Formats: sequence, structure tokens, C-alpha cells
Amino acid sequence: LQAYAICKHMRSASVCALQAYGMCKRMRSASICDVQAYALCKHMRSASICDLQAYAICNQMRSASIL
Repeated sequence: LQAYAICKHMRSASVCALQAYGMCKRMRSASICDVQAYALCKHMRSASICDLQAYAICNQMRSASIL
């Protein structure tokens, strides 16, 4: 919810928001979510801000269930 909410107000990162949220939702370990969310946004130029914020949020979370 947090990662989704942060990207939600970013128009250019709408795709990143959905993908990061969808992937984290299925993951139990935030470490996996951390890497995948970062990798997804990494190749998106318009989602560079989302990249850093989503990565930072997942990095602080131990359990993806929180997301």
C-alpha cells in the first residue's frame, strides 16, 4: 500500500506503481520485493523517482505482507 500510494500520485510512474504493487503483493520476503521492484523501475526513465522511493520503502520492510 505504501509503495503503491507513493507512486499513485505520480502520473509518469503509474505503470511502475501497478507493477511494483502487484509484484510485492505476491512476495513474502521484502528482500525479493526489493530487488524486483528496483529492477522493474530501473529501466523506466519516467519512473526514476518512483524507483528510488519504492526501493527505499521495500528496503526498510522485512515482510512484503506489510506492503
